[in-house]
Amino acid sequence: RIGDWSSDVCSSDLCRVGMDTYGFKHDGLYRIDGASDSGLPINALIDFQADDLGSPQGKRAGNIFLGLDTDGNVLVRTIEDSGRKMNYRAYQRRSEFRADMARGRASRFWSLRLEISDSSHAQLDNIEWVVSTNGRRT
Repeated sequence: RIGDWSSDVCSSDLCRVGMDTYGFKHDGLYRIDGASDSGLPINALIDFQADDLGSPQGKRAGNIFLGLDTDGNVLVRTIEDSGRKMNYRAYQRRSEFRADMARGRASRFWSLRLEISDSSHAQLDNIEWVVSTNGRRT
């Protein structure tokens, strides 16, 4: 038993109690910690919902900056309104990761998938899109 979770953060599969994170599976409750998954490096995948990035207009995205601390490989996938997907390897630049996107791509809504592989740790603080609007409402 973990105790009263009323002041802690819980979702359907994960729960944070104090400084500890727990995961629920069909066969029980597991404390998530350590730098490996039974001796194997940790892989993570996060799908973010589509976002208009604060503007109803179509926009071109140039770069994505990630306030991310990890020793793993970082892959960013963007998805446009049309469903077109592009993958970019993010590289570390000083204290953040950066993904340089293909020029000429425009969309009103952008979706993002972040994949981290072969990691012993990962902590995401923020994501910043560098976009310019094309001046037309969609």
